[in-house]
Amino acid sequence: MPMISRSNGRIAAILALVATSGVALAHPLLKAAADEPLRCELKVARTPSGTALTALVQSKDRASGRYDFEVTGRGTDIRQGGPFAVRPGEPETLGTVTLGGGASFDAELTVTAGSRKATCEKRIGGAI
Repeated sequence: MPMISRSNGRIAAILALVATSGVALAHPLLKAAADEPLRCELKVARTPSGTALTALVQSKDRASGRYDFEVTGRGTDIRQGGPFAVRPGEPETLGTVTLGGGASFDAELTVTAGSRKATCEKRIGGAI
C-alpha cells in the first residue's frame, strides 16, 4: 500500500476543497492567464478610509479599445467607462474607486479591443 506524505495529503485536501468550492473558477487571475492576448484585473487594497479597487488592462501587443467598470452595493452604483490604449506587456490603470468599509460590493470590469474581450468580476467585503 503506497504511503501518502503529510505534504501530499495537504495538497490533495486543498485540491479537493478548490474543486468542490468553485474557488478556482471565480479567481480573477485565472481569467488573466498569461497566454491570453487581452487580460483584465481588479486589484483590491485596504486604505485607512476603506478599500481601494483598481481596474487594470494588459495586452500581449499594442491594443486600444473600450472599458466598462461597474461597482454596485448597498447605496452604491458606480459606472466608469471610456477608451483605453495599452502597450505590449505593460499594465494600464483604467480607473480606481474608493469604497467605505463595512459593506459588500460587486465589481465587474469588461475590456474590449476589436474582437478580443476580457471580463473580471470580484466581490469585496461581506461574509464569505
